[in-house]
Order: sequence, then structure tokens, then C-alpha cells
Amino acid sequence: MFRQISLGLPVILILLGMKGTTMLFSEGLLQAPSLEIVSHSGDNNIKLFYDVDFTCTLPTGTELPVSVYLGKKASPPLVLTMTTATSRIQNDFTLKAVKENEGLLSCWYIITRNNVSSELSLPVNVTITALPAPTISIAPYHITPGRNFTITCTVPDEYANSTLSFYHSRFDATTGSTISTLLGSRFLENKFNSITYKKDSADSGDDGEYSCSMAINYSNRNLTSSKSDPVLLAALPAPTISVAPDLITPGRNFTITCAVPDEYANSTLNVYHSYDARTGKTITTLVGSVFLENKFNSIVYRKDEADTSDSGEYTCRMAINYYNHNLMSPKSDPIDVNVETFPVRLRLGLSYYYQTCAGRLEVFVRHSWGTVCENSDWLLGRSTADVVCKQLGCGQAAYLLSARNSSIAGNGPIALGQVNCSGSERYLRECNIGAVQPSCSHSQDVGVICTVKYVGVIAVIIVIVIAVLISGLLYCCYRAKKKNTQTITNTTGQMNTAQQTTEC
Repeated sequence: MFRQISLGLPVILILLGMKGTTMLFSEGLLQAPSLEIVSHSGDNNIKLFYDVDFTCTLPTGTELPVSVYLGKKASPPLVLTMTTATSRIQNDFTLKAVKENEGLLSCWYIITRNNVSSELSLPVNVTITALPAPTISIAPYHITPGRNFTITCTVPDEYANSTLSFYHSRFDATTGSTISTLLGSRFLENKFNSITYKKDSADSGDDGEYSCSMAINYSNRNLTSSKSDPVLLAALPAPTISVAPDLITPGRNFTITCAVPDEYANSTLNVYHSYDARTGKTITTLVGSVFLENKFNSIVYRKDEADTSDSGEYTCRMAINYYNHNLMSPKSDPIDVNVETFPVRLRLGLSYYYQTCAGRLEVFVRHSWGTVCENSDWLLGRSTADVVCKQLGCGQAAYLLSARNSSIAGNGPIALGQVNCSGSERYLRECNIGAVQPSCSHSQDVGVICTVKYVGVIAVIIVIVIAVLISGLLYCCYRAKKKNTQTITNTTGQMNTAQQTTEC
């Protein structure tokens, strides 16, 4: 009887088919393979709709080729997928993590030559326990207080009918811990795969990390994803910047101050200088950087003995390490620094042709030419006018002009108001200059006639007088000669008279 049973064991009835096919076979005589799940997600959780990878390893020495099957452990087993092994004992399978592929799965093989089947491998349990984390984005990344920002949480299309939730995490300096707050949740309808959180008029309390998660009911189970990778919002204010003094001349010192609110101590403040180096391009250079200690909220950049290369725009910005992120604030509003050399020129009337040594006084200030005006507190003095003439190479001042009693009134910008010189200065910029771009009218414009111009006018007048005298004498001689010719035929006494007249 035992022999009869042994002879019957090799007889196997097998129904092969594709996925979902039920296979009937007698008890296998071959050694079972081994089956394992190969996870590519970095954890042991099987995520809904993700691919699940399996490896079925045949016993060493298995006769090839064989047909290798992966299916649900049942009686008989249910084939989910299969492959043919011709040269290797390791065989890989991939199944989608859906309800139909959950449960206890095993693999087995059948030798192609004689259709002998192996035993089933030890089963592995496939249970969907997790969801993939959503993705999150923020715009803009850097904001200033009062500005709006938007955060978007997105999932793949197949995860519609899920619920997305937003979280905000912020470090609490009082407790020394990070506090996470649920900002809100929303159920996705079939046609949507994202939700948006929008905040108007942000303030410093909106700083911190934002994340989102997904929850879904699948096969009567509540699945929850891990939180998305966080995005960081830095509502950093732009620093403020100022310069002193307001008027800078060559050789004079100036300082630039960059400040932030007190709560941003332990940050680094950087000062930048932007200028056109006559190349047609603006070059920005970092000219100073200081780390703020707790008791300070500003830094000062000082330049001694300024020259024209220090002109240009200055800005500053704050750098801070926040949540292990190196953040930069927006740049401050720029300030314009002009190292003024105060070039001067003289123009007559409203003419665009300036006269070198006489006319309306104009000074180049803040990138444009403008007039100089008198007011109740200041009148153009001889000493100041002397410096103007000296700077132009025109000697000294001969006359002072005013738009009140001459036609020298200009138009356009008014450059200066009060300018007080001792007369010993070589250039106007060395004088005591008060009001820059004052509010006065062109009826108060002033002008100068320098001695070089004055002497020139006198010389012209003298030349004209001499020319007139010479012309008169020549004319007199011409008339006398003509009269002598007319009386040549008269008497001798008359001729003597004519000759005397001619000699005179």
C-alpha cells in the first residue's frame, strides 16, 4: 500500500493561468523557496497605491528552467503573478498596494521538465498601513511683516477623497520647546488634489515651519500619513538704514547706521555699497558685516576722509540662523550718498551758453545743476563771490548780481541757499554750506561778475574809444585834403591859405 501511494505522488494536476487564477496541485515534493518583501520606502509600512517589491529565492541547486509563482496562501493557492527563471535563483515581483493584493502571500515554483511542484514558501503578510506624505510649498519664501503668503499641500491624483491637514510649528522662547498647532483640515473632493492655506498681513508670529498630512478611509480602515517635509516661513523685516551727515564733501567723515528690531538680536547685519564704476554696470560690494550681540540692535559703518568713490547707493540686510536654516532678510530701502564737490559755473540771463566769468551762479548738487538763492537769513557776500571767481580762474569778484535788480533769474532746480566763505578757501566746497536744495524762488537767484570779466569789459570800451578817435582824425584829414584839391585853381593867396589848412 505504501508503494502504491508513493507511485501516485508524482502525478500532479496543475491549472496554470494569469493573475487571479486558482491552481490545484498535489502536495509538492520539492524544497520550498523563501519569500521576502523588499521595501524601498525606508520603513516597514506598506503605503496605499505604492508598489510593493518581493524577492522569491529558490533553493540552491534547483533544476532550471522553472516557473515561479507569487500568490495568496489558500487552498488551493491563488496566483497573483508569475515569471520564468532560466538562469538565476532569485526572482523579483512587484505588486500594487491595493486591497486585492493584501493578505498572506507565498511563492512556489514548478520544474518545467517534469512539472514537479515545490512546497509553498513561508507566507509574508501584506497589509496596507500607511499613506505617503503630501508635498508642501510656500510662496513667497521671504516676506516682510504685512505681506501675504500662501502655502499649498498636494497629493497624487489617486488620493482624492482624502482629508488634508495643515500644521504650524514655532519655537517658544519662553518654554524652550517647539509648539505645533493644527491650522485647519479640509476634505478633498474627487476633482481636487490639493488645498491652500493663505494668510494676509503676516507678522512675526507667523514665522516657523509649516507641514501637512493626509488621512483616508480605505477598506474600513483609517489610514494617516506622516507629515510632509516642513517648509520654513521667515517673516524677517528689512532693516532700516540712515546716513549722517546729510551733506558730505571730500575729506569729511560719514557714518551709515543699519538697525533691526530688538527681538532680532543674535543676527548678522551686512552693509552693501552699489556704484557705477564707469563700466555701464552697477557693482555691489559688501563693505561691512557685524554679528549683533544680545544687547545691540544696530551696526555703524564709518568712512573717514570720504572721496568721490564713496558716492552711490547703500543698503543693508539681516542674516539669521532660524530652525537650523540660514535666512536672509530683504534688503533695506537704499540711501543715496553723494560726496559733493560743488562744481560752479556762471551764466548770463536765461541763455544756455554759460559765460566763464560773469552771470548767474549755478552749482552742481545731487546729480543736477541748480541756482543759488538769497533769503532773509543770508545774502551773497563779497567773500563768497571771491571764492566762486577763484574756483573758475576768474580772479576776484567785481560786482554782485541779484535777480531782484537784473535779468539773471534762472529756472529748474535750486541747488543752495546759505553759503558762507571767509575768502581764503580755494573751492566752494571748503566753505560753510548750509541749506541744500532749499525752498525759495528764482526771483532770489544771485550772480557774480568777476574782475577778469570786468577788466575785459573796460578793455573793450577803451579799444572802442581809441578806434572812434582814430576814425575821427582820419575823417578830418580826408575832408581837408578834398577841400585843398577844390581851391587849387584860385589865386596865390588863396592857394597859400589852402596849403596852410592842409598842413593844419
